[in-house]
Amino acid sequence: MNMAKSKHWLLHICVCLLLLAGLPDSRAATVHAESSVQLGVTPGIRGEYKQAGVVPVQVTVSNGGADVEGSLVVAGSKNDDFSVGYYQPVSVAKGATKQVTITVPGNAIDPFGYVALIQGDEIVAQTKIGGRRYGPDTLFVGVLAADVDTANFLGAMPQSVLPNPVRVLPMQPEQIPTSKVQLEMLDILVLNNFALDGLNGQQVQAIRDWTAGGGMLVLAGGAHYNKTAGVLADLSPVEVTGVTSLTAFSSLAVEKNKPLVLEKPFTISAGRLKTGSVVHAEGGVPLMAVRSLGEGKVLYVAYDLSEEPVASWSGNSRFWAETLTKAFGSSLQRTERDPMDGMWGLNQAADRIPQLKLPDVKWTALFFGCYALLAGPVFYYLLRRKRKQGYMWVVVPVFAVITGVAIFSYGALQRELARSCIKPASSTCRGTDRRGPRRSRRCLCRRAATMSWK
Repeated sequence: MNMAKSKHWLLHICVCLLLLAGLPDSRAATVHAESSVQLGVTPGIRGEYKQAGVVPVQVTVSNGGADVEGSLVVAGSKNDDFSVGYYQPVSVAKGATKQVTITVPGNAIDPFGYVALIQGDEIVAQTKIGGRRYGPDTLFVGVLAADVDTANFLGAMPQSVLPNPVRVLPMQPEQIPTSKVQLEMLDILVLNNFALDGLNGQQVQAIRDWTAGGGMLVLAGGAHYNKTAGVLADLSPVEVTGVTSLTAFSSLAVEKNKPLVLEKPFTISAGRLKTGSVVHAEGGVPLMAVRSLGEGKVLYVAYDLSEEPVASWSGNSRFWAETLTKAFGSSLQRTERDPMDGMWGLNQAADRIPQLKLPDVKWTALFFGCYALLAGPVFYYLLRRKRKQGYMWVVVPVFAVITGVAIFSYGALQRELARSCIKPASSTCRGTDRRGPRRSRRCLCRRAATMSWK
C-alpha cells in the first residue's frame, strides 16, 4: 500500500516538472523586453563636453516592442555616492523612435555615467553616457562654416599667449540648439561663409540670447559676409557696405620671420565702425572690430578665415591668440567658472565675515552649563523647599524665553558695534592711541576688520 502511494506521488511530481518546463521563462521574457528598447546617447557636441556649465545630452529611444511610458534618467557614475539623477518623462509607441534632450550640469556627468529608461520600478534599458569630457578651463569653439577645416588654426594657438587649452568643434546646422541654455557649453561661436538662413528662428534667437548672456560671437566671411551675418548683422560693430581688396596685410604681422605675403589682391568686406572699437585696420578699413553686447562680445572679421594665403599662414595661430586676448580680454577666463561656484562660495562665508565671528567655545560651554544648572537642579530645589514643584512647568519655559531674548540682544549689540567700526575709505581719522599717530578707536577697529579679511 505504501509503495502504491509513493508511486502515485512520484507521478504527480513528474507531471508538475513537465508542466513547469513547458512554461515560458519569465527571466527570458524580461531580457527580451529589455532588448526591444534601444538607447543611443550623444552628450554635448558630437560626444564632447566639458566639466563646467550645462551640457545637453541627446537620447534616442528606439522601441521595437510594446508601447513604453516611463522616465529617462541621466546620472553620473554608479560608484559616485554624490551622483544625482536628472529625469525626463517619455512615452514611445511600438515601432517608433524618439529623440529627447536632457540638460544637465557638466560636473554631474562623466563618460562612466549612464542613461536609463525606467518604467515603474523596472529598468527597461540602460547604456553608458560615453563621450569625452574636458576640463572646465578648456575653450570650446563651435564653428559653422562651409569648410569644416575653417578654424583648425585656433586649436594650435600658443599657450604662452593664450594659456587655455582650446577645442575646435565643427558643427552642422542641426547641432545648434534652440535654447540659450543648451548653447552655453560653447565659449566662442564662429560664423564664417555660412548661410545663416539655414537655421530656424529659434536657433537664431538662441545665438542672440547666448551672446548677450556672456558668449563670444565671431562674424566673418569676406565677400560672403552678408550671407553669414544675415539677421544677426545688427549685432556686428561694423556696418558692411560692400567689398574691397587689399594688396598687403601689414596689420596682421606678428613676427618678422613669419610675414604674410599677398601674391594677388585679397578680397575683404568693407564698411564703417558703428559701435565698439577697431582691433585691426588696413588703409582705414576695419579688418577686425569688437563690441560689447550685454555680458558678451561680438568680433567682426572682414575676411574669409578659410581663404588662402591667410588660412595656411604660419603666424595665423599666434596672431589669433593675440587678437582674441585683445578683443575678448577677461571674458576668455570665464570658462574657469562654474555656475555652482556661487553657491559653494557661501560654504564658509561666516568665517570670512568679521561681524559674524562665533563666540569662544569655552564661554559658550560655561553659559549653557549655568543655564542647565539653573533650569534643572536649582529651580527644582528652590520650588521643592516652597512645596510648589508644579510651578516648574511655568518657571522653566519663562526662563528659556528670557534667556533666548538675552542671547539675541547680545548678538545684535555686538553686530552694531562691529558695524560702527567700519567707516568709508574717504573718512579721516582723529584721536590718539598709545602707539603713535592720532587715530580714533573707530579707525583702529576698521583697520582690524580689514586685516581679518586678508
